[in-house]
Amino acid sequence: MIENTAATNAHHPRPARILVAEDNQVNRLVALATLARLGFETDTAENGRKALAALENNHYDLVLMDMQMPEMDGIEATRRIREREKSAGDACRLPVIALTANSIEDERERCLAAGMDDYLSKPFSLADLQGTILPWLKRSGITSSNPTGAK
Repeated sequence: MIENTAATNAHHPRPARILVAEDNQVNRLVALATLARLGFETDTAENGRKALAALENNHYDLVLMDMQMPEMDGIEATRRIREREKSAGDACRLPVIALTANSIEDERERCLAAGMDDYLSKPFSLADLQGTILPWLKRSGITSSNPTGAK
């Protein structure tokens, strides 16, 4: 199941659209609430397989990818995203940010080696999330509708 929330603002008609691939319902809800405070439009997927299906059917500006999920983990899902981009000849690389409870250096290196662009440890604060994703979105010329996160 893919959940959708939309945060809109008259000054910015198209907020960034973010896919949150996370199997834990509480973590999904926390991510959705935090992203909504930042003004982003979000969808969720409960595993890597569902994340890939969502990416086939929708446009996203960034993916927050949990590392450990059932059916297909974040490493395999990211590898498949990168394979799709390569075979399609996509000039634009979709930013994929790893979400993990492991804060060891080896885990970060494993994420980057799999094709992820950045890494965020759980639990994360609003400031941590904002500081991690905004630079990736700005590279694409996209911002949130509420970039200060104030609400």
